[in-house]
Amino acid sequence: MTLMAGGVFLISAVSAFFAARNRRGPGMWIAAVACSAFAVIQGWPWLDGVLHNAAGNAIQFGEYLTIPGLAASALLGALLVVPFVLGAPWAARRALARER
Repeated sequence: MTLMAGGVFLISAVSAFFAARNRRGPGMWIAAVACSAFAVIQGWPWLDGVLHNAAGNAIQFGEYLTIPGLAASALLGALLVVPFVLGAPWAARRALARER
C-alpha cells in the first residue's frame, strides 16, 4: 500500500512539474498519462454513483453543514474529475507541439 501511495505521489509531482513549466515537448506525455489515469480512477466511481443514485451523495463539513444530493454530485465532479478530463488533451496537445 505504501508503494502504491508513493507511486501516485511521485507521478503527480512529476506531472505537476512538467505542467508548471508550461513547455512543449515529450515531457508533457507524463502529465497526459497521469491526467488520463486519474480521470479514470476518480471518474469511474463518481460516474457510477451519479448514474445509480445521484441524490445519494453528500458532502459533510463537520456536524452542522452538509451539501446534499445533486449539488454534492456536481461539486465532486467539478473538483475531482473535470480538471483531469480537461488536462489530458491539453497536455497531449502540448506534447505534440514543437518547442519554439
